[in-house]
Amino acid sequence: MKRGAHALAAIAALVLASCSDGGAASTTTPSTISSGGSLAPALLTSSQLRRVPGFSTATLTSVPKVEVFDDPNPRGPCGGAVPRINLDDAIGSSWTANTIRSGAQLVLRRPATELQTYMAARIRDAVADCPVFQLQSRTGVAQEMKFDDAVNVTRDADQSLAIVMAIRLNGEVRAATTIEIRNGNVLSRAVVFSSRPMPRSTVRGIASLMAKSLQVVG
Repeated sequence: MKRGAHALAAIAALVLASCSDGGAASTTTPSTISSGGSLAPALLTSSQLRRVPGFSTATLTSVPKVEVFDDPNPRGPCGGAVPRINLDDAIGSSWTANTIRSGAQLVLRRPATELQTYMAARIRDAVADCPVFQLQSRTGVAQEMKFDDAVNVTRDADQSLAIVMAIRLNGEVRAATTIEIRNGNVLSRAVVFSSRPMPRSTVRGIASLMAKSLQVVG
């Protein structure tokens, strides 16, 4: 798969655009995500990522313009409903490293109360030992989702959440680690797909860098 296609796939999953509970269709007008603008300083750089344990080979690819359809029924870690987030003011980048399949970061600006409500719903839904649930991609592919773990990360933010999901797709199980950091009216969200869960030290290292980068644009 070409690098641009990797970026597109990572960004689509990152913003909850690729999964739905099979209900209403996604919006017909996509949002356009780029890598520039006033939020750009919140995107991590290759040199920053390489300082994180397990990411010494990390490289970053800017996203010139990617059109993404939002999910009308976004779900939390255990399958509970969470609020939709508008992506009109969002930027992103994709990551690669020898230790992961693919990854991406999204930074978006919305009213602080909207992001607070979104994050609170996500945190509430991260309940230990919750049952497996199923989602469908926009193309109708079924995915089994299981919440495996929550990692305590940075306190240098208004809200933070880091979770590990096990995703079964076409008979193959992979790990998806999602890190979300909110400061005021800006949310930074990273998703990393890997063959096995990343070490907690790696997750905490990425989260710490994300929180510090948010302070620049806050």
